[in-house]
Amino acid sequence: MHAERPTVAIVDVCLAGRMDGIALTRVLKTTPRLLGTAVVVLAGTTHLADEDRARAAGCDAWLAKPFD
Repeated sequence: MHAERPTVAIVDVCLAGRMDGIALTRVLKTTPRLLGTAVVVLAGTTHLADEDRARAAGCDAWLAKPFD
């Protein structure tokens, strides 16, 4: 992401590895070189608490699966 500097990042709440999509959103929104990258978070849950956490991390949009 640092090399490409995307305009939009679409991340899933559940990611394999050390960080989830909300943590990744927080990194994207606080890394100076990536400021301005819009973050869309996809989730297999409709729990309001998850959406609140994603929005607090700085996501620009929240999409609960399945979606059209």
